[in-house]
Formats: sequence, structure tokens, C-alpha cells
Amino acid sequence: MLYATGCSLTEVAFVNSPDFPDLSKSRLDSVAANLARLPFRNYWSVFTPSEIVEEKPGCGDLLDDFLDMYRDMHDGLLLFDAGHTQAAAYHWNQMFFHWGHHAVDALSALHSYDPKSNYTF
Repeated sequence: MLYATGCSLTEVAFVNSPDFPDLSKSRLDSVAANLARLPFRNYWSVFTPSEIVEEKPGCGDLLDDFLDMYRDMHDGLLLFDAGHTQAAAYHWNQMFFHWGHHAVDALSALHSYDPKSNYTF
């Protein structure tokens, strides 16, 4: 649903908005701890699947995917909660290229996962 919402974002004009503090290491560690129950972390991925070339797959990381999406959503949520809805929409739209790739890669890896396998990486 997050990715579908990202696809439906429309262009929004930039507006000045307050800067919020970066996420603390302890907060990111807490989020990472919550993700520790993922069934696996690493998976193989092709960075640009639309290009027909002999590209070696890269190693993706579900924890990294979810943390990057969390970071990219975080500032927009703070803006939205503070009443800066246009600035929040602008932020999410600008960051969609980044967090959208992480969302698709993570979803593809999770979709392909077979819990009956003895998958280890």
C-alpha cells in the first residue's frame, strides 16, 4: 500500500518548512531491533532489471531496505504532523525514487521467500 500511495503522489511545489533533527542512533537501533524477526536479511537483486545486459546480481538487505524507507518517511511524517502538509507531500514525492526502489526490492524478496526452505545466506 505504501508503494501504491507513492505512485499516486502528484507534483507539489516546494515550500519552506522547518528542519527537524536527524533520527538518533538509539531510535534507529530500536527500529532495527523490531526488524530482527525478519525471516532472512540478504537476497539477490538486479539493480536495473529493465536493461537487457549481463549484469551480475547484487546483494540486497531487507534490514537496510526497511531502515531506508523508515528514514525517508520520517521527516515527511514530522512535517505532516506539524501541519506542513504540502511540505510533507513534496518531501515524499522527492524521496520516492529512493524509497520506492527499496520497497519494490524488499517486496520482491519477501514474495519469493519459501518458509519451508532452509534458507540461509
